[in-house]
Amino acid sequence: MKILLHNLNHDHGAHNLLLQTVREWEIDVAIIADPYKAGVTQSWVIDRTGEAAIWPCGNLPFQDTANCNQSGFVRAKLGGIHFYSCYAPPRLDKEQGRFTDLLDRLMKDVKEHSPAVVAGDFNAWAVEWGSRWNNNRGNELLETMSYLDLELLNTGSMPTYERDGRSSIVDLTFVNAGIVRNCVNWKVNDIFNLNDHRVITWEIGRKETMQEKPNAMGWKVKEFDPELFITALDTGLISARDAEEEAEKVMKKVAEACDATMARKGTRNKHAPIYWWSENIATIRKECISARRAVTRGRKKGRNVIELQNQYKRARSNLVKAIKVNKRQCWKELLEEVDTDPWGRPYKVVTKRLKSQATVSPSCFSRR
Repeated sequence: MKILLHNLNHDHGAHNLLLQTVREWEIDVAIIADPYKAGVTQSWVIDRTGEAAIWPCGNLPFQDTANCNQSGFVRAKLGGIHFYSCYAPPRLDKEQGRFTDLLDRLMKDVKEHSPAVVAGDFNAWAVEWGSRWNNNRGNELLETMSYLDLELLNTGSMPTYERDGRSSIVDLTFVNAGIVRNCVNWKVNDIFNLNDHRVITWEIGRKETMQEKPNAMGWKVKEFDPELFITALDTGLISARDAEEEAEKVMKKVAEACDATMARKGTRNKHAPIYWWSENIATIRKECISARRAVTRGRKKGRNVIELQNQYKRARSNLVKAIKVNKRQCWKELLEEVDTDPWGRPYKVVTKRLKSQATVSPSCFSRR
């Protein structure tokens, strides 16, 4: 099971890139702090404030009713593990006791659900996870996790947050002692995400390497809808020059009707890229990574980094614009296909959205 942790900083661009990242890396569960919005076509569960979310972006279904009634954290069970997504913004310090109240409610819930993974942005500092000193939040968080017998997965000294030369480690991962031995490859990734927070990934249990197999022709017959199949099949007469051509066209029409009615049996390991992704966007994203690293190296060497910062800002701007242009173009093409091929891609987009909405945990609804 591959897990991703990320604070989106309520950023639209970071949200867009997340949708592609989980596909590239074949993520099973995404733990998200401060999302831009809950997934419209994805089965996200979120807390009362809309600032902590969990997205089962792989094939793992929800196994229990999720707890979305709390503010500051949300819980969902997937793959036999209770996942907690947490977000404690700095504004909690404006009212005395609010951070403590969050930890008390979290502690009460975690005590009743095991095994557990507790992860998110706590905005807490402690030397145990690489900070220069402990602040009050860090001390309180350490006491809570020690009481719950949860162990810290964070390793190394790479910051999870970096902006304008300032950095910190505030995105944290805690797990039950019973499953910590099964957690591997925890790391802070240097992928560009239009955000000041870095993407964190790790795995629970080693995935056995699966060899690529060619797709076998077939569909998930449990989803078969006879009436819909007949409607999709009845789209006009077939004209052909000979019997062989007519047979080919009949088989093609039957296959298209099956596609409109049922999902294909999938045997590939790779997820298709998000619909608006392109080689051009991938190239611009790499340019952003190079520009960001140039700024970081410049600061370390004591250079004037104003021009490097401007280049980095231009690269970011180009990436945002490229994504917007591609999304508009894809939407335009989809609308044009509605008239020419109603049972093709437009139909699949709609049915996929309806099916994903139907899988949302019964106690949780998208609030954005």
